[in-house]
Amino acid sequence: MSENANPESPVSQPEIPEDESSGSLRREAYEQIIAALMTRQIRTGRLVSQREIARTTGCSLSSIREALKWLEAENIVRLIPKRGVEFHEVTRKEVAESYELRMMIELKAIEAFALQVDPARIEAFRQETRALIDEQKGRTVGPDHTVRRIETDHALHREIVAALGNDLIAEMHRRNETIMLLARLSLPPALLETGPALEEHMAILDCLATGDSAGAASALESHLASARDRALQALVV
Repeated sequence: MSENANPESPVSQPEIPEDESSGSLRREAYEQIIAALMTRQIRTGRLVSQREIARTTGCSLSSIREALKWLEAENIVRLIPKRGVEFHEVTRKEVAESYELRMMIELKAIEAFALQVDPARIEAFRQETRALIDEQKGRTVGPDHTVRRIETDHALHREIVAALGNDLIAEMHRRNETIMLLARLSLPPALLETGPALEEHMAILDCLATGDSAGAASALESHLASARDRALQALVV
């Protein structure tokens, strides 16, 4: 297969066995590509070669190819035969509609989540979120900070939605995360490292920890509205 050939895309994100060398390399390549996007080393809306991505991330070409299959399945990239890789660039309309969908789903789910969730799980989320906040405040943000932040964010919101017990809604929400991820790329880099999103998450989690489902719903609605406004303000009209 040539460097820029379009590989067959899996229907959903493949499970990656962390204890196998090939899986670990693919995981690392995926994380490095996301980090390069977040630090603007790779720009959306532009064609780049797989070799250029490998040079930028310091990963092997084979692991980049495997990671790109994963990213293509998530609609983050488009692999164009004989031309290169194009990273999707979201529009203001996509962002506005995406957050509208999230509001509809997550505000319906948060009450059920508050009733079902194990308090130990909430405490685990609080500890991880606090660790990320402390890294930001202490300016000790490491190379994996952005990926951990995204993973923690996705895990919390996915688990809230899962409380509905509706697989179709959960899948719709998961696919919508692609727009959320790409919308973050329009934000100023400093906002990603020092912005208020993590504190907004802590407000939700603190309410959940005390059994205040109404407060959690209010904090969630405020968080989603603020995140939407930040993304829209950063996007070029």
